Formats: sequence, structure tokens, C-alpha cells
Amino acid sequence: MGLGTILFALSGLGLGNSTRCDAVIQGLHQLGYEIDLFTSGNGERYFAKDPRVRHLHRTEPLDYSATVFSPYLRNVGKLKKLLKQHRYEAVVMDSEYSIALLKRSFSGLVFGINNSDALVSLRLLRLPRSHFLHAAVELVDFLFHATVSDYVLSPRFSPQPKWKGNRLQVPPVVRDAEKNVTQRRTKTQPLRIAIVSGGSRYASRFDGIEELAKWKSIKVDVLGRTERSHGNLSYHPFTRSVETVKRADILVVNAGFSSLSEAVIYRKPCITIPLAGHAEQWANAAFIARHGLGIVATEEGWLAAVREMVRDLKSYRAAHDRFAASGSGAEIITTTIHEKLRQRLQRSSAGSGLDSLRG
Repeated sequence: MGLGTILFALSGLGLGNSTRCDAVIQGLHQLGYEIDLFTSGNGERYFAKDPRVRHLHRTEPLDYSATVFSPYLRNVGKLKKLLKQHRYEAVVMDSEYSIALLKRSFSGLVFGINNSDALVSLRLLRLPRSHFLHAAVELVDFLFHATVSDYVLSPRFSPQPKWKGNRLQVPPVVRDAEKNVTQRRTKTQPLRIAIVSGGSRYASRFDGIEELAKWKSIKVDVLGRTERSHGNLSYHPFTRSVETVKRADILVVNAGFSSLSEAVIYRKPCITIPLAGHAEQWANAAFIARHGLGIVATEEGWLAAVREMVRDLKSYRAAHDRFAASGSGAEIITTTIHEKLRQRLQRSSAGSGLDSLRG
């Protein structure tokens, strides 16, 4: 007998929301829940024809422009119809906020996967001034989840699971964490460098890839780009697989939390290129550098950073081995959602029993 249906509402702007929800969806599906999706763009592409997903409902894509309000309201209207048509036990949102205007009329639980508290907990004065605007956005995000979500599930790079009010801090959430085997090349194999361009239109272009591919004993994989592969340079326009990341010796990525979570869990030294003015990515990259797990670079200087890392790769690998992050975040989130839904059902059953006695 099924345990009910859960709706995942997630942003399709980049791929990070999809990859971490993938791991949670896997756990809930194995427990016996049916899964519906409410997403757009990269989320729609990522989960297309996924056998674990019962229904995929397309939303209008949102970005950070001044025209966001109209498509947001249309998405609220679409979600309102869905909530009337289906009996969802819960909505799990990851950077998709349509449930906000419907919370009072929704009888299920709302879970938010969101770690804005990590940035809010930093002292504002530690941020560069150019990041203040985005930090304000993160503060609004934090307050939103504190008021709209019944429970907030906050992935961090290295916490022990810990409740703070309605917010549970958990270790990183990554795909295939239970299958993680750190893959490292032998002396006879070429050095593999994976450049993760990401799914967002804001991602870095990584100019200089052709120059990198000319280096001796190098194999370069570029994820998220459509150019033609040649020689030791391979382009992968779109893939759900994490095997390319697992095979890499060095990752070159923007500093999104999901990408860096996979770097930390799979113990991959990384070159991080935070997006300009993006406070969260700045904080993520600073964490990686502070623990010796990678180098912070710019779009102009990333190639020089790769050279530096190749010269001292052993020390970065040793830092990852010492850090030894836990990949149990998805399992903890899955268990938490299941337990909270079970507790709610038990309270509801107890209340129905008391009503029948009174009658």
C-alpha cells in the first residue's frame, strides 16, 4: 500500500535544485511515496521521462528580472488547481515559492530545502559591499522559509544534524552518495579535468578551454556545453550522470552549493569561480578555500589556478581526505519528511478517535 503522494516544487533556473532533489526523491520513492513535480526549464529537462515521477507539471520559468511578478502569479494559479485536483501529503519546495499564497488553504505539510540560514548567520560586515544586495535577497529567503515552511531542511558542508526551531541542519545532499568510491588516476592515466558549466544562463563561459586541452597528458570533460568534441576534449551538452564528476581529478565550477557539495563528498579538488555579486557563492567558495579543498579564481584567472592546483594536487587531495565530509544529507531529509508525515497521521487518527468517542 502506498504512503501517499508528495509534490516537489523546484526551480528550473539552474541544475543544483534538481540534482539535490533527485537524491531525496529517490529515498521517498523507495519508501513507497508517489512523486509529482512542479518545475520548469532545467528541472523539466532533468526529470523528463523519469520513472519515479508520476506527473510532471510544467511551470513558467522565473528569473531575477523586474518582470517576475506576472509569471509568478500564473504559477500560483496553476499550483492552486493542482492542490484541488490531487491530495498531496506534502509539498517539498526548493527555490520555488508558489505555495506561499496558498499555504492557508493547503492541508498538508510544507517542507523547504533551503540553506539561506548559513549566509544569514555570517556577520554582514564580512561580506564585500558588492554582495550586500544579494545578501538582502538571502535574508528575505530566510524569513520566507521561517514563516511559510512547516519544516526547513538546511544542507551544510559539515554539520552534525541539528534542529534550530523548525530548521534542521543536515550534511550535504548529493546523488549516489551511498555508492561513493573516491576515484583517482594511476600514474599511467591522463589527468582528468571536468569543467561544470551548469544549467543556468548566468554560468561562466570558461574561456580558455581549447588552450587547456593542448596540455600534455590531460583529458578535459565539459558539462553543459554543446560544442563538438575532438581529441582529448569532450563536451557533454546535458547529462544526469555523475560519473564524469566522479572520474575527474580536478573540478572547475561556479560556486553553487550543490556543485560544491558533490566536490566535497566525492573528494575532488576544485577551482571555484563565484558569480559576481552573488553572496552565497562567495561564502561557499571562501569555505572551500579556507579548508584547503580548492582555489577561488576569476573568469579571467581560472586557467592559472588550474596550473597551480596541478603542481600541488597531492596537498589538495590530502585536505579532502582529512575533511571527510558525510554524504548522509539526503537520507536524513528523507527520514525526516517520512517521520513528520507519520506523526501528523498519528495525531490526525488520534483526533478522529476522540471525536468518535464524544459522538
